[in-house]
Amino acid sequence: MAQQVLRKIGALACSVALGVVLTPSCTFRFGTSSAESKNSGDSTDSSSPGEAGTTAEDPTESASEEDVLTDAIANTDPLQVAVVTAQMSYALYLIDGSIEAEGRAPESLDETTLSMLVESYLPWAMEQSDAWVATMDPAFLPALPMGYIVKYECADEFGCPYSHKVWSKSKQRWTVCEPNDCGDGRCKPCPEWFGSLSNLAIKGWCSYVCMVGAEVVGSAGTIISSFRGVPVSFSYVDDEWQMLK
Repeated sequence: MAQQVLRKIGALACSVALGVVLTPSCTFRFGTSSAESKNSGDSTDSSSPGEAGTTAEDPTESASEEDVLTDAIANTDPLQVAVVTAQMSYALYLIDGSIEAEGRAPESLDETTLSMLVESYLPWAMEQSDAWVATMDPAFLPALPMGYIVKYECADEFGCPYSHKVWSKSKQRWTVCEPNDCGDGRCKPCPEWFGSLSNLAIKGWCSYVCMVGAEVVGSAGTIISSFRGVPVSFSYVDDEWQMLK
């Protein structure tokens, strides 16, 4: 459903772009053809496919990987990134607010309990964020924060992982997910749902954009508990969500 939603946004974006400048085409592509997959010359991680994880180490330790990421980001469609980021950030806000609304004692949210709560609200939250993106007014698109600005400060502020690595079935490759947004309440472009959050149970959230090369293939999110700073993460790649370890 996410791919269908983003294709609709691609069409809406075309109508906005044509009002500003005439371009040869305006196409958002999610996924590659089998021919493209076979012709890919990029190496694949030697880890077992299907395993997903997070990286807590400081990314500045590997300058070469940063250079590769910087080059990829420079060639990424800024509107595509903006829509994917807004979609995931809205879902995280909904999960955050739903957990806060339960009125649970902060000390009760150990990793197991928080994981169960996130997993229970996740399908509903993604459905709501998909619906919001699908009905987004084209005039609103320019108001979205554009571009892929990697915000490692989100990891420092909230205790989120610096990155996630998720296996893409469609690409048969690992996707790299870097933080692009974070907060302790409603994301700036998102609709109001809960009002001000108390942040008693949840410290905040971090939103990630997942890429293969310069192509956006999905997103990921992390929720952080207030009392113990427990991170619980999940991904939304290939139209499927999964909890991350």
